[in-house]
Amino acid sequence: MASFPTLQFGGVTKGPLVRSKSYRTGVVTFADSSEQRWASRAPLGALELRFIRVDGYDLSLIRKFYRDMKGRFDKTWDITLEDSEQLQNCVFLDDDFPVVSPARNPGLFNLTLRCRQVRKN
Repeated sequence: MASFPTLQFGGVTKGPLVRSKSYRTGVVTFADSSEQRWASRAPLGALELRFIRVDGYDLSLIRKFYRDMKGRFDKTWDITLEDSEQLQNCVFLDDDFPVVSPARNPGLFNLTLRCRQVRKN
């Protein structure tokens, strides 16, 4: 299983990390309009990885990993967060790689990638 690369400073993101969880609920509606609900799977994690002012070397590591995972195609990689939590079976949510180079910081780049788990660890 491939792992998201660690950047030069020792972490996986260089900017705020937005975390969320998604749930799936089953619902049955009866003839008297009452409902029964239940959790149909365990909650799955989702991340928005923000990279602010990363240099070309770190950007090349991220881009190579993204290309190796073929964007949204590969669902078998993992990422280890700063609190040592590991999310396995992840997939990127976008096919584009939106790199921005701010005018005031030549040689530094900004990037946001979204990913989520497809099944529980």
